[in-house]
Amino acid sequence: MCQVEFELARAALKQLKGPVSDQEKLLVYGLYKQATQGDCDIPAPPASDVKARAKWEAWSANKGTSKMDAMRNYAAKVEELTKKEVGGMERQQRGVQDGRHKGLRVQSEELRKEEAG
Repeated sequence: MCQVEFELARAALKQLKGPVSDQEKLLVYGLYKQATQGDCDIPAPPASDVKARAKWEAWSANKGTSKMDAMRNYAAKVEELTKKEVGGMERQQRGVQDGRHKGLRVQSEELRKEEAG
C-alpha cells in the first residue's frame, strides 16, 4: 500500500452518495486519523461532548496500529462501502426494470381485453 492508493480511497469515499451509518463513519474516521497522525495523543474530551468523545474513541481504538496498516484498513473499508453502494444501486435498478416489465405486461393485458371486448 502506498500513499497514492490511500489518497485514491480518500477520494472514493468523498464520492459515496448512499447512506453510511454513524458507526461506519466513526470507523473510517479513526483509521484516517491513525493513518495520517499515528496514535491519539490528545486527552479524552468530556463525556458530555458526545460527538467529540465518539471521534476520540474511534481514533484511540486504533492505538498501536502502524500508519501503513491503518492506510490498508482504511482503503479496505472504503472499498467495502463502495461495493455496498454499488450493490444497492444495482438492486434498485433491477427493481425499476422489473417494475417496467410488470407495467408493460399489465398494459398489454389491458389492450388485449379492449381488443377482445
